[in-house]
Amino acid sequence: MKILFIDDQPEVVESARIAVEGFNGEKPKVKASFVGAEEYIDSYRPDIVVLDLLRASTGDGREPDGLGPLEGIWQKQLMPVVIYSAAPERSESVDSAISDHPLIRLVKKGDGSEVEVVEAIRNLIPVVTSLQATRSMVEQSLFMVLKAVAPTVFKNFSDNDDVAGALERASMRRLAAMADEQGKFGDRHAAWEQYVFPPLSNDVMLGDVLRIGAEADLDPANFRVVLTPSCDLVAGGDRSAKVD
Repeated sequence: MKILFIDDQPEVVESARIAVEGFNGEKPKVKASFVGAEEYIDSYRPDIVVLDLLRASTGDGREPDGLGPLEGIWQKQLMPVVIYSAAPERSESVDSAISDHPLIRLVKKGDGSEVEVVEAIRNLIPVVTSLQATRSMVEQSLFMVLKAVAPTVFKNFSDNDDVAGALERASMRRLAAMADEQGKFGDRHAAWEQYVFPPLSNDVMLGDVLRIGAEADLDPANFRVVLTPSCDLVAGGDRSAKVD
């Protein structure tokens, strides 16, 4: 696994880095500055980031310079994060859901905390394994379709936009079919597999589950199942939905 530490005091996290290396078998990289952290993540593409939040300072106030990289990861990156800081709870200023999210683990720096960092990474391994397997399947599928379809596309289309559109449609169709095929684990689908979350469409569709109560309230009375056929609900172009 590619593990990246981001901390402007690399000597403070050295024991944790060594502990992770002993567990992982691969030496983690250390970015010893918050400046340029997001660009470094984009280029290195780590599997897990171990992120400090507070800038080193001799004064009373320590600036949470790690919140910028954290927000960038939380909003657009597909990777777990171990927030390893003297005040990991300050991550909630980015999003209150962080402290409870399974992709974000909070570890407070202190004596023996490197053991907690290793344990947090160990618990995130299933996420990393799943992402790696999915990326591999997607990339292999795209390679196969482009290799097979590109000659026909270039033969039949001369406009660059038409070529790009045809290749994109062929790729997406292949991915959709691959997803259906890979979903056939055993003879039966799990009940939850029929639902797509977050939803793909902006339109309400047949079979959608709607929550009408508070987000945190999972009382079944706060949910509805849509039984109206999708053809009466979907709008688009010059078409209007038949029902509200």
